[in-house]
Amino acid sequence: MSRAAAQSTVALFLDAADLLSRSRQPSDVASVIVGASGSLSNAVQSNYGEELCLGEPFGDHPSAAYCSGVLVERDLVLTAGHCFSIEADERALGIATPEQKCQRTVFALGYRRRVDRPIDQFLSDEVYRCVELIDYRDPWLGGDDWALVRVDRSSELDSGEPAPVRRSQLELNDPVAAIGFPNGIPCKVAPGIVTDPRSGLLGDLFESNVDAFKGNSGSGIFDATAGAEVVGILHSL
Repeated sequence: MSRAAAQSTVALFLDAADLLSRSRQPSDVASVIVGASGSLSNAVQSNYGEELCLGEPFGDHPSAAYCSGVLVERDLVLTAGHCFSIEADERALGIATPEQKCQRTVFALGYRRRVDRPIDQFLSDEVYRCVELIDYRDPWLGGDDWALVRVDRSSELDSGEPAPVRRSQLELNDPVAAIGFPNGIPCKVAPGIVTDPRSGLLGDLFESNVDAFKGNSGSGIFDATAGAEVVGILHSL
């Protein structure tokens, strides 16, 4: 997989107003604080209540992202529609609609292990807010499962590049890879193959054997060849 594919991957953080405000300061560097969970570097337990045992791979990685997405235009993020479904604890925070949840979500590039700065720090051009939930399909309401979000990102100098989108049909055993944030931890690449290229009632879905977890919802599924084009998004496990 190309580095560009990972650089187009977007992490969704809920109620990360501190991240947004700090990243706009002149220092150009922000530490993430997500809701009441404290700084990202201290959030070892998963958002989903699943704590890894000591010594397990990635057990010391922070967990803060609640969904994944992929940048498909300079200001457009594609993700899963159910990422904007409203949970009971979110209603307690005053979030009642998908649009309100989008407004309370921060979209960030660069949530991955780095050598130049701590994992809980982002540059100002890596952090964006929701401008508009352009379209949204919730599978729990009997629809498809995708959402397209416009973010306040338009500068040609901003970090990351949109991922190219493949328009042609996948075939059985085509190599693919999911890139996202399993259980909310930093970016991981999960390779696999297409196991059913024409799934669903209308044959408009495909299945693969990539390893995926909660937090991977909305992950870009990439053609795992040199082109690294987006072929879909992950919407169920």
